[in-house]
Amino acid sequence: MSFKHFLVAGAASTLLLTACNTDDNKTSEKENGTEETATTESNESVVKDVDVSENDLNEAIEYDGEYGKYVITRIDTIDIEPSDEEKKADENATAKKAVVIEYEFTNKSSIPTAGNEAFALDLAVRQFSETGMIATDNLTLDIPEDSEYHALVNDSTKTLQTNESTKAVVAYGPVNPDENEVKVQSREDESLLDLVLKFK
Repeated sequence: MSFKHFLVAGAASTLLLTACNTDDNKTSEKENGTEETATTESNESVVKDVDVSENDLNEAIEYDGEYGKYVITRIDTIDIEPSDEEKKADENATAKKAVVIEYEFTNKSSIPTAGNEAFALDLAVRQFSETGMIATDNLTLDIPEDSEYHALVNDSTKTLQTNESTKAVVAYGPVNPDENEVKVQSREDESLLDLVLKFK
């Protein structure tokens, strides 16, 4: 092979490799674009008012969090009677109103996780007064035995493996909806999920 032919063959190889690399880059960009679109669609914003007096939701509310996937099917309120300790501390203690959320939970975490634990990491039940946010407590284990939601407490606290699912329930309170605004919000980004609960 002459030196001239060697140079032509080398140039052709370089062009071929450059073309392949360009195609790979286009494919990679296309794949990345698809992934970004899928992520955006799965985290579609849900911002709405929810009438708690009509607790059987006309349409399930889905939220894909870091630790789990949640399909909220019902939002309600219940009264939780004061514990014996609370009665000892305050003989005038009265029942606390709590928000109850029923949902289908799928564990997305790589470690075994219970539905009520994942909910607390991905979502928050918050209430707001004119002066700011008022904390609520996880009262799931205090759901009364005579409540229709009590049967789901064990499933909610049972540890699930990755990709396992269960029907679950959580309760948060005390809330005072007569004076404060109550919301269910995403901890990651409130614009992804921000439910304003309406009590009538």
